[in-house]
Amino acid sequence: MPRLTEQEQQEIIGFIEAGKPLPEQYRFVLFDEKPEAEERFRLITESIYDCVSLVDTSGVYQYVSPSYRKTLGYAPEELIGGNGFSITHPDDIERVFKLYIERMEKGYNEIKYETRLLHRDGHYVPMEVTALAIKDPQGKLTGGVLVARDITERKQAEASLQRQLRYEQAIALASTCLLNHEETPYKVLHGAIACLREATDTSRVYIFENSDDPAAGLCASLTHEACAPGVPPEIDNPLLQQMPYSPGMARWRELLSNKKPVWGCVCDFPESERAHLEPQGIISIMVLPLFRGGRWHGFVGFDETLTPRKWQAADVALLKTAADMIGIFMAHMRIQEALRESRERYYGVYETAPIAFVLWDRACHITDWNRHAEKTFGWSREEALGRNFFDLIIPESAHTSVEDIVTRLLEGLMPSRSINENITKDGSIILCEWNNTIQYDSRGEVVGVLSLALDITERRRAEEERQQFTATLEARVQDYTRELKTANASLQKTTIQLRDLAREMIQVEEREQKRLATVLHDDLQQLLVASKMKMHRLVADANPPQSKVEILELIDKSIAVSRSLVMDLSPPVLWERDLMISLQWLARWMLEHHGLTVEISGPEEYEVSDSLNVLIFQAVRELLFNIVKHAGVDRAFVKVDHFAADLLRIIVNDQGRGFPPDASENFGLFRVRERLGYIGGTIQVASKSAHGTQVIFTIPLKPTVVAEAVSVVSNNVIEPSTAKDIRQVTYQLLVVDDHAVLRQGLVELLDKEDDITVIGVAADGHQAIEKTRLLHPDIVLMDISMPGMSGIEATRIIMEEMPETCIVGLSMHDQAEMKKAMHEAGAKAYVCKGEPIEDLMATIRSMRPKWGHI
Repeated sequence: MPRLTEQEQQEIIGFIEAGKPLPEQYRFVLFDEKPEAEERFRLITESIYDCVSLVDTSGVYQYVSPSYRKTLGYAPEELIGGNGFSITHPDDIERVFKLYIERMEKGYNEIKYETRLLHRDGHYVPMEVTALAIKDPQGKLTGGVLVARDITERKQAEASLQRQLRYEQAIALASTCLLNHEETPYKVLHGAIACLREATDTSRVYIFENSDDPAAGLCASLTHEACAPGVPPEIDNPLLQQMPYSPGMARWRELLSNKKPVWGCVCDFPESERAHLEPQGIISIMVLPLFRGGRWHGFVGFDETLTPRKWQAADVALLKTAADMIGIFMAHMRIQEALRESRERYYGVYETAPIAFVLWDRACHITDWNRHAEKTFGWSREEALGRNFFDLIIPESAHTSVEDIVTRLLEGLMPSRSINENITKDGSIILCEWNNTIQYDSRGEVVGVLSLALDITERRRAEEERQQFTATLEARVQDYTRELKTANASLQKTTIQLRDLAREMIQVEEREQKRLATVLHDDLQQLLVASKMKMHRLVADANPPQSKVEILELIDKSIAVSRSLVMDLSPPVLWERDLMISLQWLARWMLEHHGLTVEISGPEEYEVSDSLNVLIFQAVRELLFNIVKHAGVDRAFVKVDHFAADLLRIIVNDQGRGFPPDASENFGLFRVRERLGYIGGTIQVASKSAHGTQVIFTIPLKPTVVAEAVSVVSNNVIEPSTAKDIRQVTYQLLVVDDHAVLRQGLVELLDKEDDITVIGVAADGHQAIEKTRLLHPDIVLMDISMPGMSGIEATRIIMEEMPETCIVGLSMHDQAEMKKAMHEAGAKAYVCKGEPIEDLMATIRSMRPKWGHI
């Protein structure tokens, strides 16, 4: 329907001025007794959106058009007879009334003003009102026509334009702040977000920056904040530092990392997010992602803590520009910081490096050199600057060859490395290795050369001496090798004989214990019981002699002692070969005799050979006695774990007082360790004061074989050694470390062990993977921090391709995070480089070789 036009408004005024009082008494005055005029008036007022009403001089409604129902929710009959100021906003009444009085006194027939009228549902609607005066023929004011138009959309548009203008001004101010190079980056960012806070009229504006935490994953920390007056800051809130995204803020991570904002009322957010936001008093929020160099770096947020706020899409679009500017600034500052650090490192290396730096131009004039150049050639920097280096450090005999090198170097035809003779200030001739880098200007023109010179005179002399010494040494090694072969053969034979003898001794001991237990059980106990029965006959008299009673008591004691001895030597339960039954019996026996509750866990039934059953039983019993004597607790735990096809693991632990690591051999463990060692088993003890003790021993279920021995040779590949008996070798190792000295030291130390052989070395993660694929070692000693690919990533790849390989992590740092990362990648153990070498040897020997080399 059309709105009331200016012409229609004038027509209505004409009707009113020419008519008579309303309703009945004014009808003839208004419409001059013309029904068609009145009909036309009503047709106009009832067919438009604008609200039209007639009021008398007291402001009482005499007529109300139907459009009031659509605009304000009132039926005409609800308003007729009421005062127009009753639905006017209380704050507008005085202003509108004064405007009426002022304009009427000046004789105005039309007044325009804006006000807020009360909707029937309780909210106020912004309206633009045009008041037209009604006068009688004598010019006396008798009432008025009010034409009210809903201007909600216009107000919203105006507010949006004002907000946009305010945001644009704030962005301009923020950009000015970000371009201020006189302040620190922190103050620059703080000034920028302060401009944004004032422009958006929010409670808080802040910046969170992302970081990776080894334990919690991706986290965010509050780094900058600007608050409105009276709003408490959160910059010192520890809960907002290293705050993990997962699991509570996972939705934010998904949206922000994909360049999407998060905005709305907090009450509409998921419960996990409200738990983070509501304690800070946040009612409404808008968060925009920060990207730095194409990588998501964090976010900038806008909080409202006083009243709910509905953010508009236009707000998000405008403020995203500010967020992009902040991200660009942070990226720029990071680049500047990196450049500064790079310059500092360069100058630090330049002045302190143990190598001569020489800068010279195309004319071969020296433009600079460092302290080591002074030390190498004898000339001070002041003496060298501006001099031609041919006159300074090149012997006359070498001028021609060096001139050719310089010409070809400047033309790009000469390799960057060369070895030349040079002369020092005192006339000495030295041999230097030169590495040269062409220097270009901004146009790509060659302006000079940076040369690095290293005095290798002593090194060349040492190499010549080493070659002579090596030739002599190789001859001696061949002689020693022949002698060692003979000695190793004899030693191997003796070792095998001793090992067989030790196994036989254990078997003899076990058979003898079983024989003694059988004799005690089948012979002695039977005789004692028979004697006891006969003695009962002798003491059946009413008054037996005291000596007979005493003899009977002695027989009872003998039987008890015999039974106890049988249990100590070889409990009959061991003859059943079921390990779990034996351990369960032992648990009951420990509870009855020592009050120790033992929890047994593992398979319901597990059958092993007699000898293994006895060995495991005695080892567990010894460890449980240990707990009774030293742990100070009444509960222990035993777990049987068949974690490999040919390997059984037994774990015994308690929560007692523990003992120092160096005192473990004094707590009954030496005998257990020796027995397990005879059959190729291992034992590990972990004990900490007031935290208990855990003992883990492993037992091979099948015979083991001996692996081939190897030794280190050139080209980082290991060949079979003639100096080591192949049948003594148990573990084949690959050593991975980026430090050549440490790597060689490890190889030398490990290769001295009879049962350990290094079959290869690698300097980084990529080489480690290639050498493992090629050599298939039992164990890989993997350094963690290496250039290119780290030990953690190399471990993950090796374990995916060759899961049978055992990997031991090595690091200079004993940090829980590194241990956890290596274990998650698949490493079996973790050893700090600073620990004794014996710990590393013990760790290696605790591993199970994949090919069964034992």
